[in-house]
Amino acid sequence: MVLGYDNDAWHDFDTTPGSGNAIESEHSSWLQPVKDFFSDLWFQFSKFRWGKTEWRKYFMWAPVPLLIVVIVRFFFGKQWKKVRAKKRERERRQLLPGSDSDFYLVEKYFAARGLERRAGENWSDWLRRLEQHESIAAGLHRALVLHQRHRFDPRGLNETERAELRAQVTEWMSRR
Repeated sequence: MVLGYDNDAWHDFDTTPGSGNAIESEHSSWLQPVKDFFSDLWFQFSKFRWGKTEWRKYFMWAPVPLLIVVIVRFFFGKQWKKVRAKKRERERRQLLPGSDSDFYLVEKYFAARGLERRAGENWSDWLRRLEQHESIAAGLHRALVLHQRHRFDPRGLNETERAELRAQVTEWMSRR
């Protein structure tokens, strides 16, 4: 079978005589079906390449789903990242011991006023810095000691100390 150009178009043209198939199959090797398979594969590719098949119009539409995904990711990607980041932060906090400490309310209060902890700044240095600028930070040292024990001590706090931490933070927050 050959591909021939006739009347301004490409056509399949088979020049094999009708009796040739039987004679050829008698004298062919056992690898002939494999050779025929690859020959037909090349022939189908050539037909596609020269526009003699209907598949070409489908390949034009192949990038459309990819384009839709890219557009959706562009417009909604940041929102999805924020949601995933918040979820990861919640999961991380749940895994950390003492992550339910009431002292985090104090940290949020100061962060809302632009006085968050600096990178690498420990809690004690942060409170000292706040006391220089803000007198309202005074009186939080005992709550900080309890928070650090709750957060970092493997034994944590007993119920009385936990209630004391909660009461000190609640009382401090109520004065604000």
